[in-house]
Amino acid sequence: MDQQDIWKQHTKGLTPEDLLKRINKPAQFQIELNDFLGKIIKDNNYKDLIEVGCEAGTSSTMLDKNLNITLLDLNEDILRLDEEAYKNVYPNFKYCQADMFNMPFQDESFDMVFNAGVIEHFDIEERTRAIKEYWRVLKKGGTMVIAFPNHYSLPYRFAYLIRTITKKWIFPPENKMYNLKKELQVNGIDGLQRIVLSKASIFNWNNYSPFINKCFKLLDKVFNFEGYLTVIWVKKNDHL
Repeated sequence: MDQQDIWKQHTKGLTPEDLLKRINKPAQFQIELNDFLGKIIKDNNYKDLIEVGCEAGTSSTMLDKNLNITLLDLNEDILRLDEEAYKNVYPNFKYCQADMFNMPFQDESFDMVFNAGVIEHFDIEERTRAIKEYWRVLKKGGTMVIAFPNHYSLPYRFAYLIRTITKKWIFPPENKMYNLKKELQVNGIDGLQRIVLSKASIFNWNNYSPFINKCFKLLDKVFNFEGYLTVIWVKKNDHL
């Protein structure tokens, strides 16, 4: 089963009501990511955003409703569901079914290009191509924000490997990345910044075993593991 089929299977059976319920019960990492995005948007007075590989678009629904946000995904089924769920709640949302490697927008169309839980499912060559396209549609003075699971945090890495070995991993395979520095440099992009969010979330992935979870929490007192979500961001200089 290829990646596109896995995502379709993952969202199969969802209803508009299911998507609206997620807005009221976001995960901790989504709350922290929203705070981070909201600060950048407010500090720079951004208005036009795109969430690339949005799936249910949960990150976008947590942002200011007055923003102009485009939800882009290759899966037309989930986009149709998004539009049905959000049409009366988020009137400024636009929906675009397209490949993120070849987006149907002019150069410098958006103040912010962002996503979470997308880039880690692609190899380095594909990630480099994707970042090139994200950068192309980003305005001068705009910010690109890419978030992905932190495989450099041992509790999450361990949970991922166990779930993969036992065939309980329901998402496409993930690649281990630290900061996308190589992918950015190939595209001539400098100014990378990195933070890690949501310390509490790394332990949730080991809830299948209370004993293992407890062990990691004890080890954390010594090793101070990083959190679950790596976030890298780069601002496109006005003079470029």
